[in-house]
Amino acid sequence: MAQPVSTFQVHTLTEAFAKAHAATLLGFSDDLAWDDWTTDNLLYPLPEKWRHSRYVAAPDGPPVAYAIISRKQDSLHLHHIVVKPDYRSGGAPSLGRLLVDDLVASARAAGCARVTLKVMAENPRAASFYLRYGFQEKPSGAAGVRAFEFSL
Repeated sequence: MAQPVSTFQVHTLTEAFAKAHAATLLGFSDDLAWDDWTTDNLLYPLPEKWRHSRYVAAPDGPPVAYAIISRKQDSLHLHHIVVKPDYRSGGAPSLGRLLVDDLVASARAAGCARVTLKVMAENPRAASFYLRYGFQEKPSGAAGVRAFEFSL
């Protein structure tokens, strides 16, 4: 990533934007064997999805990361987060952290008690990121899936 994270902006991901940019957004995970999201997944209706989902772009630039988020009772749930390969970093700050910071701030603003998410067991890098961020691992109830929660 040639630009500092501070030059990127977080935007609300609308349904219209997701439809118009579906191929681009879904292409961010082409190198991730465990990621099998389709346009149907991207556009699937979820409670308050288009209010809380986000994408990241440089000013006047194309999207380079996105997060699909919905409301589940007193929590926001992160369903999917992907950063374009050229913009992934091994350290902080990162675009992924920018999106999670925004998610936590949105959850607080919405009066939620927690943020929840699940990670495929084949993705230890993501699990490590969430643990470093302050998420606590919880029982997932599913083989090959790790569940995390961040209390607000």
